[in-house]
Amino acid sequence: MKVKFQGTIPKESTEFSSNEDVFCINYDNKKVVLCDGASESFAAKEWATVLANQYIESECINAEWLEKARFNYSIQFDKSDFSWSKLASYSRGSFSTLLGLTFDEDKKKVELLSIGDCIAILFDGNVKINTFHYLESCEFSHRPLLLASESKYDSFSNDDVISEINTGVWDLQHFEFPHILVMSDALGEWFLKMYERNNTSEWSQLLEIEDTESFLNLIEHNRKNNSIRLDDTTLISLKL
Repeated sequence: MKVKFQGTIPKESTEFSSNEDVFCINYDNKKVVLCDGASESFAAKEWATVLANQYIESECINAEWLEKARFNYSIQFDKSDFSWSKLASYSRGSFSTLLGLTFDEDKKKVELLSIGDCIAILFDGNVKINTFHYLESCEFSHRPLLLASESKYDSFSNDDVISEINTGVWDLQHFEFPHILVMSDALGEWFLKMYERNNTSEWSQLLEIEDTESFLNLIEHNRKNNSIRLDDTTLISLKL
């Protein structure tokens, strides 16, 4: 697993602290994770950070995993100092997506899991092979499932597993030049729209990006043209 590029651009390009996308790359565990905190949340970035770190450290995601994440999130706040309005906001919860990849370099496989609308795209060279877990741009019009910091918002977990989690495996052994792009929702929707329109000159630029300036130029150009949603935007480019 070689990282060709990793970068994130906030909704407002100069307000880096406002970016609620969080990603981690762990070479020891051979894991990559991207979490997109929902803007309407009480503390979206903090919740996304807890989820990302815990994915890197854990073997599986289940109800126990989620409860541990909620505990690690809650201890960051001294609620005794909260005003009533801040406490009410806290009780409404924080929300985030999660997209995780685990690489088995010996077997040349990638295990994927997803809750929400961040996506991964597999290429062999410049040829798109597969996407996970959204396949078409129209799927981004649906409200995504989110992981919540408050259990009262759960509609998908039981004692053993999170039943709505999307999982998959990519077998890379038959591909000569496997290349994976991991991206948050605004960029994922843009890519799939460009691909569906056969606009290769646009979407193929993502495969070539190696520096932040190139990524920023691409995103700002498409924001000005209103061809990409104004949102925190993250790209991780992995060569295998």
